[in-house]
Amino acid sequence: DHGFRRLARQEMAGAGNHFAPIGAGEVAGMALRARGRADAVGFAVQVTLVGPYTLLPEAMVGEGVRIERDLDAILPDLDALMLLRIQRERIASAVLPSLDDYARNYRLDARRLRALAPHAIVMHPGPYNRGVELTEDVFSFPGWRYAQQVSHGVSVRMAVLDYLVNGAREALGVR
Repeated sequence: DHGFRRLARQEMAGAGNHFAPIGAGEVAGMALRARGRADAVGFAVQVTLVGPYTLLPEAMVGEGVRIERDLDAILPDLDALMLLRIQRERIASAVLPSLDDYARNYRLDARRLRALAPHAIVMHPGPYNRGVELTEDVFSFPGWRYAQQVSHGVSVRMAVLDYLVNGAREALGVR
C-alpha cells in the first residue's frame, strides 16, 4: 500500500509545498507488517521508522530509510506521520512487554500533536486502537486524514472490482 506516500505528497502539494523530499515517519510494527515494508521502499522520501527493537529490527535500514527509537525526538521534523495498529497477539507472544509500555512510548496524544509542525498530516490504515496508538485528541487535529484514507481505499477497491468484472471482459472480447 503506497497510499501513505502518495497521500502525503498530495497533501504537501495542496498546502503550497513543493515535491521536495519530505520527512515521513511510521510508528512501530514495521518488521511484522507487509504494509510497513511496502511503504518504506521505492520513493524519494526520507522515511523514519519508529518503534521498539522487538518490532523494528535494524535490518529495515536502507536507502532513504532510517530507524529511530524515540518518537518525541523526530516529531518536529515530520511532514507526515503514519501510525500502525498494534495487534494484541504481539503482546501475548512477548514481542511487546505490555500495551501500557508501548502507549507510553509511542501513542500519539495531545502533547505529541503539539510537537508536530502545523502543516503535518497524521494517517492510520485502520482499524485503530484508541488509547494504544492514539488518543481522542488526534480526531480533532487538522492534519488527521483517516477518513480521507478510507474514502480513497473504497474508490480504489471499486476501480479494481470494476476492472476485474468489466475491464477484463472487454480486454478478452467477452460480452
